Amino acid sequence: MEFLQVTTERLWIWTAVAAHSKLIMAIHIGRRSSADAHQLLHQVWQRLTPDSLPIFTSDGLNQYFYGITSHFGFWEKPYRARKYHWFPDVRLQYAQLRKRRRGWRVSFLYSIVRLGSRQFIRAGLKALSLSGIVQTAFVERANLTLRELIAPLSRRTWSIAYDRQHLWLHIQWGLAYYHFCRSHQSLTIPIRGPSKRRYRTPVMAANLVRHRWSVRDLLQLPVPEGVWFDTFPATNGCR
Repeated sequence: MEFLQVTTERLWIWTAVAAHSKLIMAIHIGRRSSADAHQLLHQVWQRLTPDSLPIFTSDGLNQYFYGITSHFGFWEKPYRARKYHWFPDVRLQYAQLRKRRRGWRVSFLYSIVRLGSRQFIRAGLKALSLSGIVQTAFVERANLTLRELIAPLSRRTWSIAYDRQHLWLHIQWGLAYYHFCRSHQSLTIPIRGPSKRRYRTPVMAANLVRHRWSVRDLLQLPVPEGVWFDTFPATNGCR
């Protein structure tokens, strides 16, 4: 959750994280509504290959369910129907981790399966070298990392964002540094040689680049003209 300095508007930062590579696939600034969930899942859908269908896990917010089912499915005309109907993909696997709170503390945790089966979800998570338990630890750790990298997201700071576009530009710079320059401790792999280990960034774990970039490499990357006006979605109030 984030407050803006000028309008004192309450906003939420939506993130979608790939658990295996720690790659932040999508990020969205908005409220806690179904429209915001659809915009986040639309970014995820755009960044996936047509044949890939990941296993989804999230917290207990119900808007995720409608965002997932509206993006991963197909149109079909049932028998004796006049119009085509939208059907979610039968291969979808989606589970939620729900929390019961007593005051400010979490008193009880439990998971429910909204799409698919618990057996397939557990087997799919273990195939990615994960524990197989439905959890939100990866996205919560990514949110904490973003708070450390991006000044307007830090708690008790003077670096407050002035508007949504200002906050969006801060986030984009933090994401670029997180993906290309900052090595992730959990992505370290052992190698032969004096160093005995290779530190990797999320884009290296996703096989998008071969080496870790320096800040100079990132700043010297050619940027197309007008990209700063196109990166901020028009639906978020870009001026």
